[in-house]
Amino acid sequence: MPGRPVPLLKTVMLQDAAAWLKSGGYLFNYRGSRSIGKKLSDAVNGWETLRRGHSIPVVLARQVYAFMSAGTRIKRGFKKLTGLEDDDVVSMSALMENHGLLADQSMIWSEALDKIPETDRAYVT
Repeated sequence: MPGRPVPLLKTVMLQDAAAWLKSGGYLFNYRGSRSIGKKLSDAVNGWETLRRGHSIPVVLARQVYAFMSAGTRIKRGFKKLTGLEDDDVVSMSALMENHGLLADQSMIWSEALDKIPETDRAYVT
């Protein structure tokens, strides 16, 4: 069994390094996984793209909506963006006028995407 502690030590050191990077707010990959989920980062980037006045594909708008609360950020009944195809493109004004978006351009992602867990919100900020 000599030599077995080295791989274990290496694993512990990598886990410690990953925890240290995350506590410092660094984004990284560890064992093939991103430190934050792709859906979360896509939603944050999608919201900020809308805020800058650009349009995004509906498939991305659905990911944004998934991190918003119905009733406060999106009107009830609009969360699934029914009637739109994934490859359609929408702007913030179109979402507000026709698709129940209540959050507005003045809200940064951490305010608008209120369903992001606090730990992830603090990490991404």
